[in-house]
Amino acid sequence: MVSMKIAIFGLLMIATTTLAVLTENPCYVATNGDPAGKHLVELDCGFGYNRATEVCAAKLPKGTRIFGPGRGLGMTMDYQENRMNIDVDSDNLIVKAFCG
Repeated sequence: MVSMKIAIFGLLMIATTTLAVLTENPCYVATNGDPAGKHLVELDCGFGYNRATEVCAAKLPKGTRIFGPGRGLGMTMDYQENRMNIDVDSDNLIVKAFCG
């Protein structure tokens, strides 16, 4: 009986720890609500900002990289699992979002 309680406690601790890691990872949280197809707003996210069709760049996780035409950024090959990457087209429409 005691060993069963210890086993259940251990499983609960693993589940809680896993959940905490998933919710603390900014890339996981940001990509859970897939922003593909929305416009990236980089200047003013105040009055008139529409969460249904737009993503506010200022509210993205720290370290997020944005790639696209005219941005002058090349993609490095260093993989960071909690880093969010966003690829936009020439109209600032998000083509895809990915971790790495």
